[in-house]
Amino acid sequence: ASPTVSTVDFGQDKFIKLFLPGDSRQLSKNVESGTKVTTNNGGGDVIWPSGFALSRLIAHCPALVDGRNVLELGCGLGVVAAAACKYSRPNHVALSDRDSSALALAYASCVQLQRSRASVSRSCMDWSDPSSWPAQNYDVLLAADVLYEKSSVLPLVNVLRHYLCDNTDNDEDMPKRAIIVDPASQVNRDAFCYAAFKAGLDVEQEEFPGTPDLMLLSVYAFE
Repeated sequence: ASPTVSTVDFGQDKFIKLFLPGDSRQLSKNVESGTKVTTNNGGGDVIWPSGFALSRLIAHCPALVDGRNVLELGCGLGVVAAAACKYSRPNHVALSDRDSSALALAYASCVQLQRSRASVSRSCMDWSDPSSWPAQNYDVLLAADVLYEKSSVLPLVNVLRHYLCDNTDNDEDMPKRAIIVDPASQVNRDAFCYAAFKAGLDVEQEEFPGTPDLMLLSVYAFE
């Protein structure tokens, strides 16, 4: 089936349009909780509350990625990158996911529907295979709902270390960082924080503003 187009409403007259797989049902009216898209194809075709929250944050706080080289990890349908493309002025936006079909839709959403002013690229990325990691330097990494599999914790930490601990083009006034949003009930977060600490990364945790069932994680390389 051909892709369909649906709207994700962030409130205050901010919204994006996304390509959805042809077998998707339309976005749920409940934008605060529950999945936003349901299909027959698995997680990459779903917009989860964490992804919605992070994309809304970027839409309303575009300075988080203005002028930066941005890499979204596990982008799925690309709602976070699409918000960055439409409402911020990043230098470059890279989408990455291991699901090539979702990645193709995410890329099309950013380039065709948002008409991004930034350059946009895509990579079919396996966190356990460094040869698949994009070669460019990135100073902001974005991710949502990426800690649900315990087996992915260490590979994710290795990816973050690779990009955040690379001092190439590092701006002391705007240090490289990763922004991760995850459910507050996520059982793998402590293991992630411990592995990150051992890898030379500092994880700052706080309740996501206005959404107590989500956590906002900011990850930096130790100075």
